Amino acid sequence: MPYANNPQAYFNGFISACRNVFLVSSIGIAMYGYSSSFKISSSFNIVRLASSSLFIFALLYGINAVSGMNRYIKELEKSNEPLPSYVQLDIWRNYMYLVGIYVLFLAFLFCIAIRRYINL
Repeated sequence: MPYANNPQAYFNGFISACRNVFLVSSIGIAMYGYSSSFKISSSFNIVRLASSSLFIFALLYGINAVSGMNRYIKELEKSNEPLPSYVQLDIWRNYMYLVGIYVLFLAFLFCIAIRRYINL
């Protein structure tokens, strides 16, 4: 079965995945801050655990998005087909690097959150 290779559609999917990473990690940060409002330690621990789970999910989602985009860019570079003028791989690569930096930032925040949680 033939399929259409539409680079713009793939890039739109990548941008959507990045937006999801930002949204999920924002919810994780909000939940982490909200957990300190609980007086009952079990509630505090459950919300912190849920927050850490969201961090892990956003981290893995971001790694998957970046690695998929990197692989797709490499495939486009290897192909002999000419790319449309609106497909600017250098700019796409910059987006990939920005999301990669954000994923590293998330990993750092996750390590701090876990360390703080263990020390309590």
